[in-house]
Parts: sequence; structure tokens; C-alpha cells
Amino acid sequence: MKKVAKLEAENINLGDKFLEGRLPDIHEHVDASRNEASALLNGYRQIHADFIIDNSLMKWYRKTHKKHNAMRHCFSYDLS
Repeated sequence: MKKVAKLEAENINLGDKFLEGRLPDIHEHVDASRNEASALLNGYRQIHADFIIDNSLMKWYRKTHKKHNAMRHCFSYDLS
């Protein structure tokens, strides 16, 4: 995403028509892909949390993840 934004900024001075036409499409595609990945990850987080709760695994999970908060550690992904 940073590289696309950098190309967009650099193309302001260059004014290349090909880049002007393609870069916004690429930017939108990357953003949509990131949003879709975030949605999938959020779905996974919920399924994982439900599994732990439904199967009474919270005590086990806390024991195996002593250094971190049991639920927060498992679900602390960042796609930005």
C-alpha cells in the first residue's frame, strides 16, 4: 500500500497517463483485499473464541499462555 501511495505521489509531478489510470485501481484493489482479509480474521477470532468457550478450554488456554492475557494474545493480529 505504501509503494502504491508513493507512486501516486511521485506521478503528480510526472503526469504519466498510464500510471494515472492504473494506480487508483490498484490502490482500491489492495484496500479491498486488506478489508476482506480483516473480515476473515475477525470471523476466525470469533470462531476460535467460541470454540474455547464452548469446550470449556479457558483454564487450559490460560495455563498454556501464561505470559499473555488468554483471549487478547490469541486475537491480536494487525493487518494495517
